[in-house]
Amino acid sequence: MAHEFTTTKPAIFDRADLDWLQYVETRRADKTNMTGNMSDDPRVLNRDTYDLLQPGIPFEVWLDQEQTAVNERIAAIKSLYNFSKIGRPRPEHGVTVIQLDKDIDSVSDENDATNRIFADATLLTTPGYASMIPPADCIVATVAYPSKKAVGQIHVGFRGAARNIVASSLEQFKDKGLDPSEAVVYFSPHVQSGFPLNEAETAELYQILDSMPVEQRRTVEKYLRGTTSHPVMDLTGLALDEFRQSHVPDDNIQTSAQDTFSDPTLFSDFKKNGHRYTGRFGVIAGIKEIS
Repeated sequence: MAHEFTTTKPAIFDRADLDWLQYVETRRADKTNMTGNMSDDPRVLNRDTYDLLQPGIPFEVWLDQEQTAVNERIAAIKSLYNFSKIGRPRPEHGVTVIQLDKDIDSVSDENDATNRIFADATLLTTPGYASMIPPADCIVATVAYPSKKAVGQIHVGFRGAARNIVASSLEQFKDKGLDPSEAVVYFSPHVQSGFPLNEAETAELYQILDSMPVEQRRTVEKYLRGTTSHPVMDLTGLALDEFRQSHVPDDNIQTSAQDTFSDPTLFSDFKKNGHRYTGRFGVIAGIKEIS
């Protein structure tokens, strides 16, 4: 199995006071040609390796293949960036933040279901540690604090966006002494053309909105377009709005120019505009090991 790694920092992170920050995105080099939406495919997506698994494989064989793939990806990233630990949280689609380098020692590098971290945002302050979140069309916002040598990741999907995940995470970062006006932010490749919601997702979204204060609901609805039965959410606009409202300067925010719907080199949960590759990629942010 071949993997590709981006090795150039986003321009927003290419500055002297962020020389401690390590940022990388992964891609599958052997992309799979799909004919439809990932949810329509009989294969199972391995959320650790972002590979599609054929059905009918004996469990022992599947587990061995899965563990080999996980170890290969982790080993490759560690060898490139000298990370001693890489935490891989699973989104729970709320507003949970984990200070990963404080909790990660209880989490093995192996794919152990009993040791998985569930969180929608991470925070790191320890050299040699990294966080890896696997998006497809959602945003992973990497938030660096230059003078504090701290970096966080925020997973922004439609569920988190509807619950003010950005503002909530930045507030928790602030409680740890991190000033949002100093934050330097990069949005990973994502569906900038709008996140389309299916019937079940639409029902879930409005259930979330019905439980919110009126002003908060209006903010979210401002970034919805289309019909009420099949809305499209402007994740980019909503996330940018939250960062600005949290006093992060515009000049400190960069959005990837890549749209997962239209860029054939990227994975997507959706089939659109002839884009037939599906799956997930990894967004890794960490702090350089002190030599």
